[in-house]
Amino acid sequence: MGGEIKKSAEDFFVEEIIELELREEGNFAVVRVEKKNWETLKFVRALAKMLGISQKRISFAGTKDKRALTVQFFTINGIKREDLEKVNIKDSKIEFVGYSRRELRLGDLLGNFFRVRVVGAKNGEIFERTKEQLEEKGIPNFFGEQRFGTRGITHEVGKLILQRNYSEAFWTFVAKPSEVEGELSKIREELWNSRNPLYGLKELPKHLSYEKTLLQKLREGKNEEEALMSLPKTLKMMFVHAYQSYIFNKLLSQRIEDFGDLKTLVDGDWACYITYKTKKPSFVDCSKVGFNRK
Repeated sequence: MGGEIKKSAEDFFVEEIIELELREEGNFAVVRVEKKNWETLKFVRALAKMLGISQKRISFAGTKDKRALTVQFFTINGIKREDLEKVNIKDSKIEFVGYSRRELRLGDLLGNFFRVRVVGAKNGEIFERTKEQLEEKGIPNFFGEQRFGTRGITHEVGKLILQRNYSEAFWTFVAKPSEVEGELSKIREELWNSRNPLYGLKELPKHLSYEKTLLQKLREGKNEEEALMSLPKTLKMMFVHAYQSYIFNKLLSQRIEDFGDLKTLVDGDWACYITYKTKKPSFVDCSKVGFNRK
């Protein structure tokens, strides 16, 4: 059908669907943020800086695409409504929605609502045929590229952390080169081969603040594990979740190869019916009920 997505941030809209009990009082302020062209972790850093607090006090349920218009929820420990009135961050709108007794955690999402605009689409017949095939076979809900980072190494770091291979996890995150980074890949390659913290601190650009912070930890006498564990909890969990997503994508691909569609249920499956209006999904063990299955 032709066309292009994400020609502008407004072409890709995503809004979180969360379940969080709001109260008039609580330890955590809950904010709804509408933002454009913001990576989640960079926005957290900007928000923490504006509030004058550690970013460890800010929690969220999942990361979002940068080149998009996104609506995302955050909880902030120890912040009151009036503290948020002074916050003004470029290309974002921050709305206080209440308090909670607990923080948001990665994985708390019930789902996301998407609206994707295809600019320049020409062939309506192909669109209708594709729509019919998706209705018949189901939509494979793969995790997208943003889950694995620009370099595509986020899941590798997560796997290495789970294997407790902290040294290799450290250097994979800080230095593993990728062609998509152009000239920067040459610096990473040299750092990958030399594993010289001083070289990395000198040559890596300023915006790679996490990488430079970790290298500085080595210069201060910490080892790779100690340095890596000093990262914000949300970032460390993001590595692990990326590896979980990688496994999910592999299994989903295998499922399509085995059955040809996503509507076939087999013994051992757990399934639920969910729409964007669903408040809380309920999963059913397919082996114990009368689903049509192979």
